[in-house]
Amino acid sequence: MKNLTLMSILICLVSISTLAQCPSSCAGTISATFNGVSAKQNCPIGGDCTNFGYNSEAGINTGLKWQCVEYVNRYYKLVYGMDLKSTSIYGHAANYWNWTNHSTIGLTKYSNGGSTPPQIGDMIVSTANTYGHIAIVKNVTATTVEIIDQNFSSTSVRQLTRSGNNVGSFGTVYTVSGWIRKSSTTTNCVSPTTTQISATNVANTTAKLNCTVSGVAEYDWQYRKQGTSTWTGVTATTANNTTISGLLSGTTYEFQVAVKCGTAYSNWSSTKTFSTLSSCNAPTTTQISATNIATTSAKLNCTVTGVAEYDWQYRKQGTTTWTGVTATATNNKTITGLLSNTNYEFQAAVKCGTTYSNWSSAKVFKTL
Repeated sequence: MKNLTLMSILICLVSISTLAQCPSSCAGTISATFNGVSAKQNCPIGGDCTNFGYNSEAGINTGLKWQCVEYVNRYYKLVYGMDLKSTSIYGHAANYWNWTNHSTIGLTKYSNGGSTPPQIGDMIVSTANTYGHIAIVKNVTATTVEIIDQNFSSTSVRQLTRSGNNVGSFGTVYTVSGWIRKSSTTTNCVSPTTTQISATNVANTTAKLNCTVSGVAEYDWQYRKQGTSTWTGVTATTANNTTISGLLSGTTYEFQVAVKCGTAYSNWSSTKTFSTLSSCNAPTTTQISATNIATTSAKLNCTVTGVAEYDWQYRKQGTTTWTGVTATATNNKTITGLLSNTNYEFQAAVKCGTTYSNWSSAKVFKTL
């Protein structure tokens, strides 16, 4: 009985010691991001705590927070639409390699040192040390394989050595068994969500488009006036923002963003909208002019840009009644039926969205 009591105390002490290493919760601080999928730090890194519960992503359980297999499950769900946890491949990292029915769920297994090299988006697995380790291949060069993972290091991104199709180990004991690939992979790039894109610095005719997705090669952009069908493309950028100009003031626009992972682009994001400022200032006299003046005609011009329409009126100098001219989408209008050798004054107004500015001050020209 004394021996049994002593054993129970020892077991209890071991359990208390294990629990003491596990905090009550773990925020899952983001340590790296690839393809829009963030790797998160476990508490502690390398720990096997199970009291943080399961993570849910896109309506499915992706595994225990924040174990290495959870990141792989979440990545394959968000990027490839696969629910690995609901299949028999799920378990410790080693099970992802040791399982023998990969083809039944659309996966193909390649041994380290075999005839097929790893590629971006593969699961790369070690079966060492009983439970093993698993990561996602982030990039491949002639001499390195860059990986992203959880619960192994504080940075979550490391480079493994590569010689031909032989890839070096994760660590001292975690030799790489091989890599697992989604069969007939068509894209390894997930679209930005609407919470990851935004429009800032919105002015009358300009706006800055932003995307918070990280770990990608390029960002592509397109926008259009809401209610129209034709998109205006913007040159792809390596920076995660771009400023667009030449917009109409007081107008609602919608935009989309795509990201490039390696050599492949994601689909476009869902649309998001912004509205340019609606203040509409009257043109100044330096922004209006009369050209091509003849005996009975003249061309009226306005250099204000980023507006929807231009409105015009004119009269013989010294009279009180203005002659209106049909508003134009172009910034000039030729008027006819004038008297020769006569002074005329004219004004212009501009339309910003649905609102017209006041008339400009009058400017004078004289027919020939």
